[in-house]
Amino acid sequence: MLGVWYIVRLRIREQFVEDLVSSARRVIKGCIDGGFKCIDPPITVTRLLEEMNLGEYRLRRFWTDAQRIAGTTVKLYSRMGSEFIISVEVRQGSVYFNEELDIPVDFIDCKMHPESCTVIPRTYSLYIYLDGNIENTKYHINVIRLLVLLERSIPCTSYRLLDAILRMSKNDKNGYLELLNTLLMIFRNINLLKYILPFMPMSVKDILNLSPALRILNTLFGDNK
Repeated sequence: MLGVWYIVRLRIREQFVEDLVSSARRVIKGCIDGGFKCIDPPITVTRLLEEMNLGEYRLRRFWTDAQRIAGTTVKLYSRMGSEFIISVEVRQGSVYFNEELDIPVDFIDCKMHPESCTVIPRTYSLYIYLDGNIENTKYHINVIRLLVLLERSIPCTSYRLLDAILRMSKNDKNGYLELLNTLLMIFRNINLLKYILPFMPMSVKDILNLSPALRILNTLFGDNK
């Protein structure tokens, strides 16, 4: 298992993060504008990157970076035997694509909107999941779905998270502070989480105690820097 230090410090180029964040923004906006369910769409596919005017060289570098981190897991939450991790998958095969909104979609949204859905064969796609384990309950949730649900609950919050990640890729400490503050706002305002998590963080200190990934980021961007 690769650690978050490896991801942040050694391998991920700023351009890759910028392209990934831009893709995520477009998919989230398309899901909301189209009223899609977006249960399990890719965060990006080659067609979307082409629509964003990435040239051939930049496309090759993007998928080289994506393949490098495929299989990576990052532990976001750990408490009382319960944990949530982020996992990354790169797939090669057919994907569904909504031609009207220029975003990748899943099977369900394709079938609900067949007039604007096409199948793209033999292409790369990137998926990011939140995997959870709480006692005997396991979760495997598409991160785009989570961000869309979050955006529908608290407008602009998902974009704030993505902006914070992008700023951290530029070595901007304020991006890390924005990430912490946005996470704290989510925990304080989405009551449903208290029925899922064994412990709800109510302060930045709580968040750092619960998250191995954020503790490592704190060594890179925290007050000790």
